[in-house]
Amino acid sequence: MTISIQRLATCLIVLGAWFAPSAVAQKLEVFDVLERAAEVSELKLGVGTAQTVYASRCDECPTLALSVGPETQYFDSNRATTLARVAGQPRNATIFFNPQSRRVTRIMFWQ
Repeated sequence: MTISIQRLATCLIVLGAWFAPSAVAQKLEVFDVLERAAEVSELKLGVGTAQTVYASRCDECPTLALSVGPETQYFDSNRATTLARVAGQPRNATIFFNPQSRRVTRIMFWQ
């Protein structure tokens, strides 16, 4: 009797381990990636609102062409600024962009 209870418990544990991952996977929510970032050294922007910047997320990652538009926000040392103030000055920056559209949402310049 004790052996059959142990066998039953073992079978239940094995079945639980077998089916649990699929049950957990069904309950997981899928998250959309809204924004990605890339660091650029010596980014130099022009004065036009429609521009293309090139950035790579890592050394081995491909270079991406990213669109800068009038909706792009600019920050200098965590303070909001304008394109006119940062244009023409090569600076280190982090570029945040939408991975689906490749549109730049904001650029943060830093020292």
